[in-house]
Amino acid sequence: MKFEYLFIAMFVLVLGNLLWRYLRNGSIAGAMLGGSIRREVGEVAITSGAMSSRNLKVHAMESPEEGQFVALVLVSKAPLGAGMMPIKLSKSQAQALAELLRQAVL
Repeated sequence: MKFEYLFIAMFVLVLGNLLWRYLRNGSIAGAMLGGSIRREVGEVAITSGAMSSRNLKVHAMESPEEGQFVALVLVSKAPLGAGMMPIKLSKSQAQALAELLRQAVL
């Protein structure tokens, strides 16, 4: 019986923490990465079908602890589900990725 209460308490704590971070940062990506979105830079459609889609979003973000950083968010949508995978990059990591992408398209 005590194990059930412990499980429920842990679930409520995790959910409460995520909700608090969402309210503080204003977005799910901000809640997961620990910052607020300064601006949405753009979006690239990776796949687009009749039933599902996948997009890569680029955000300029900042946090009081870490300063400015770049967020890449892979968003997948389908009729019975959706998912997102945020990736946090420092400015130097974002510049290195941009250079690698430039080299790849040459």
